[in-house]
Amino acid sequence: MLKPDSLRARLTEAFPDAFARDATNLSMWVDQGHVRCHAGPDNLNFTVEYKLCVSITGWTLPSIMIWVTLIDWLRAQQPDLLSPANSAAAIPFEVDLVSADEVDLGFDLALTEPVRVTRREDGGFDMRVAAEPDPLFPDAAPLLPSGPLLKSIWAPGLNPVQIVPDEPEA
Repeated sequence: MLKPDSLRARLTEAFPDAFARDATNLSMWVDQGHVRCHAGPDNLNFTVEYKLCVSITGWTLPSIMIWVTLIDWLRAQQPDLLSPANSAAAIPFEVDLVSADEVDLGFDLALTEPVRVTRREDGGFDMRVAAEPDPLFPDAAPLLPSGPLLKSIWAPGLNPVQIVPDEPEA
């Protein structure tokens, strides 16, 4: 499974003060996973489907900064969660209001990773996780029709957080 590591890297890159200095503030685990087989006569293709549970503790920045970063990551990694048909319940979350300045938050993502498996002539197998075939928005498209690509996030009184776009897995 590649997407949990990709999301962790994106969040750590976007918020190094929160996660790079104390990795325990960002926990992830997989729940309700299963493998859906698509095997045919010439391949053993399958899809790994799972719920990624993410827990962020000690969060002191505006929570909207997490959501914008997550949605930007999802548009390339799991765009179906952003479609109007799935948007009503696409990202369930919970927030524990620890204090006026700190929250713990958790959210779940229904993720899929299609794996292409082909048999080699020597009897072995070649396997690769396929990239999302049809992103909701191409990387060249702005986040909003009239605006630039997401490059940073800021909140009043805070330094901007620079975002480097994540390349989809090939």
